[in-house]
Amino acid sequence: MGTLAEGIKEIFATAKTTGSNVMLCGNDGTPDGHMTMAKLGETLGVPKRLEFVDLGLPSGTLWATRNLGAETPEDYGYYFSWGNVIGRKPSGTTFDYNWGTDNNGNYASTPGAALTGDIPTNMDYDAVQRYMGGSCKMPTTTQFAELFNSSYTTNEWTTKNGVNGRLVTSKINGNSIFFPAAGNGNGTSLNNAGSNGYYWSRSLNSSANGYNLNFNSSNVNPQNNHNRFNGFSVRAVQHLSKWHDITYIYRIVWLINLHVKH
Repeated sequence: MGTLAEGIKEIFATAKTTGSNVMLCGNDGTPDGHMTMAKLGETLGVPKRLEFVDLGLPSGTLWATRNLGAETPEDYGYYFSWGNVIGRKPSGTTFDYNWGTDNNGNYASTPGAALTGDIPTNMDYDAVQRYMGGSCKMPTTTQFAELFNSSYTTNEWTTKNGVNGRLVTSKINGNSIFFPAAGNGNGTSLNNAGSNGYYWSRSLNSSANGYNLNFNSSNVNPQNNHNRFNGFSVRAVQHLSKWHDITYIYRIVWLINLHVKH
């Protein structure tokens, strides 16, 4: 691990390079032993958070670089039913939880099943809020539609490090994010992994269905809808200014002072 001085120098170097492209919302240490802003934050107890990419979208929405619960952009991460915050990962193609085959199974007794409107932005129903907090949240169906609007982005079916999915690239600034085709949980099985991607929005479609992004190798539907019991992936969004990194730095500096005093 680098020295404290090296860590502080890298904090400010990182802050200068992330303002317009990739904005840090978290801690990811580097394997070379250097204490980056993220690693220093982790060492001092700042909660692990995500990276968000500015695609230059008119709404100012920033999109996370990986799925909720994922370690890398290609990792599938956790699966969630609509309006519920318990994330589950399969072992191979099998879950140790039964998602059911309709909304009347296990889903019926979950908090999300009682919702009659969009998912509220709180830790009880919004999985992103539960895991990440702050200004992070689940996207709306409108935000998915903007993300895949051909006026602002292109998207292509591709393979990244052996994982199939959709690469979305901004026409405005050239930045991109990858959505793995993580499939879906149904019953106790992981289905369609590698061929289809399903991502929940926070938007309600009907008493039975929630809006979601759905894609495969030939089609993309950013405003699809499915039964709410399904185990789908979740991708976080938020709005950040360039001052977010500075706020993160001040928090780390405050913790440094605290450690020095004690």
